[in-house]
Amino acid sequence: MPRPWGPTGVGDFDPYKIGDQSRKQIVLELKNHGIESVSSAFFDALDMAVAFFNSNQAMAESSKPAKVRKNIQNALDAALVLNDRLNALDGNSRYLMNDVVDEGVHHLYNSLEFIIHSLSEASNLANQYQKNGRLPDYARLWLAVDVASAIKKYLGVPPTTTRGGVFESVVTIMLEIATGNVVSDVNDLIRRALKARRNDDHPGFIENLPPEPD
Repeated sequence: MPRPWGPTGVGDFDPYKIGDQSRKQIVLELKNHGIESVSSAFFDALDMAVAFFNSNQAMAESSKPAKVRKNIQNALDAALVLNDRLNALDGNSRYLMNDVVDEGVHHLYNSLEFIIHSLSEASNLANQYQKNGRLPDYARLWLAVDVASAIKKYLGVPPTTTRGGVFESVVTIMLEIATGNVVSDVNDLIRRALKARRNDDHPGFIENLPPEPD
């Protein structure tokens, strides 16, 4: 079974502000659902949701399985080149190394052997990542989770999977803002978003966990 994949790392964060036309579209959609009052805090939360979406997209791109395998292989290749360079050291160079570190070049060989072994093992693990098929799109999922949180917190409306409901309507608009593409059906996405686990008990820290497999 392929090793499960997920983007990992610390993504860059660039603030984002939803344009006036998009805000008017959201306000109009909310009015169609009987919501007349929309606070600035709600839009601040939506701005953050798009900013996090962009960050998560970039992080996912940089940690694709193919790139992971390539990065580890590049490091392994560099370690093997260094091993060759150590083998090519002349006698005087080896003599100088004895003055720099205990056991001289032999100490470096021991450290390099550990590095090469570790990278080789990591390469074997990376090969367990799936090589074909569609990878999980967590950026879209977390965007939907953030929208659900904003709707619940600032609009006082429970997000549901109702087709044409507030949650589905706002997520559709937000995805079009974030991706620049027309979105046709988000019902499966919002269903998974409501099943996702969100930990925001600690100020300044939010942890999203994907839903358990059906």
